[in-house]
Amino acid sequence: MNQREDILGQPSPGVQDGMPAPQNGAGATLHPSQYPSGGNMPIPASAAAQPAPAAPQAPNPEREWEHFPEYPEYASGHQRTPWPPGFVGKVAQYLYCHSPSPVPEYAIAAAVAFFAGVCGRGWIYSGTGLNHDIVVIGESGTGKNIVHQGIANIGRQLSGTPIATFIINAKMASAPALLKNVAANPCFLQLIGEVGKMYRAYSKSKHGDTLDELFTVKLDLWERSGPDGNAVGILYSNPDKNVQPVGVTGIAHSTLGESTPSVFFGALTTDMMNDGLLSRLWIIEYEGEDPQFNEHRLHEMPKEWINYLSNLVRAASGRLNQQPIDHSNESAALIRKFAQECRDEKLNAGKDPAQRQLWVRAYEKVIRLAALLAVADNYLFPIVQVEHVEWAISMLRHANLTVQRRVCDGDISDDADHAREAMVLQRCRRWIEAERKDPKEERLRQNSIIPRRFLQQEVSSKDLFKNHRFGAVTVLNLTMRSLVENGYLMEVDKTKLAEDFNVRSVCWRVLELDKR
Repeated sequence: MNQREDILGQPSPGVQDGMPAPQNGAGATLHPSQYPSGGNMPIPASAAAQPAPAAPQAPNPEREWEHFPEYPEYASGHQRTPWPPGFVGKVAQYLYCHSPSPVPEYAIAAAVAFFAGVCGRGWIYSGTGLNHDIVVIGESGTGKNIVHQGIANIGRQLSGTPIATFIINAKMASAPALLKNVAANPCFLQLIGEVGKMYRAYSKSKHGDTLDELFTVKLDLWERSGPDGNAVGILYSNPDKNVQPVGVTGIAHSTLGESTPSVFFGALTTDMMNDGLLSRLWIIEYEGEDPQFNEHRLHEMPKEWINYLSNLVRAASGRLNQQPIDHSNESAALIRKFAQECRDEKLNAGKDPAQRQLWVRAYEKVIRLAALLAVADNYLFPIVQVEHVEWAISMLRHANLTVQRRVCDGDISDDADHAREAMVLQRCRRWIEAERKDPKEERLRQNSIIPRRFLQQEVSSKDLFKNHRFGAVTVLNLTMRSLVENGYLMEVDKTKLAEDFNVRSVCWRVLELDKR
């Protein structure tokens, strides 16, 4: 997408037939299509309050429910993701209270995905729809099932509305199957269990086979949610098999999948990064202890919430055209500033595929997420506010840090020598930075000496090592030899180790970590 400032917030010409003209809040700017016929810039309305129907402001589960579950204990160096502002945050808190094993990250992902499935096509901002592809990452037994169970719970409470058209719990067997579904229903959320296995199958597919075609079409559909996003087709030598969705525009296909870290990150390859997979995904990961069982689960939303969501679903279902979303002057300035940051980060990344992918579509992901929050707060007159943009940017940074850490750890890479070296150096950095409980190990750490036992325990179970044809031990020896020859490490004399540290195992002294 073009990130020029002059297209920020431009609407498509089409606005839903018969919809009242949007009324802007304080500091908001009108779209060009809303200017008076005389061509003069309008004077913003002085009223600060948004017109009805705004989303319900109460209750707030975190502050007002006496049985609000305690937050789980996060791993060292990790913090809880803040709740989204507005109504999306309230729905996320409800899902958190509904979960038998509550984790905020899972509840947030489910809430965002739900609104993306419903609102992805009916509203646009800066020429793009509001669809999202989200992957929830966490160890088994930490409560990831809320992404399926929680959305099903909300759908049950919205019976009598066309919610079933927006939520599909099924896997697509082929590219034609996906294209036929989006042609018949251009806006829906697809729930995918064990999505890491799906990406692993993609990574092993060959050009032109069924899974390769499906992967290519899925990547292409991400860009097709705007008013100019025409559906793609597939032509075969047998015309009877052709798939040509004629006249379908604004396809908003969102996905929500869950997986364990080892399966998902182990499935990603450099080719998939170069194809743009990582740049399209929201990767939301929880690292911490297993959450405590929630003995006081909520099973019903407040009546006001159900009424509001029911009206939102009906409005999205009956929408003929895509409604543009407005923004305040302050939020527009913040988005422009972030767009410049994205350009700078892409230049700084150079040709590093993993680093560059973090910023290629960061701008689009942020404006889509901020606009989705605005629609959830007021679907008739959505206005992107500063708090929407700030939270979307914070989510983008948090997701990027997750990917960067996984790349540094060697969890996202092909079977390459430099990836194994990067993984070993990352473990060396961990050893140097964290104090050791064992006095002997602490003395080694203070002298920048790292034992082989630590490294072998850390990396031998990783796919880069255990799946190598030479075996984990042999390839670790080769990796350590390469790092020594390149000046990153130096093997410590065994006699000196025995005399000074009472250590008789193989150890290396860390010489340089800043190069990687």
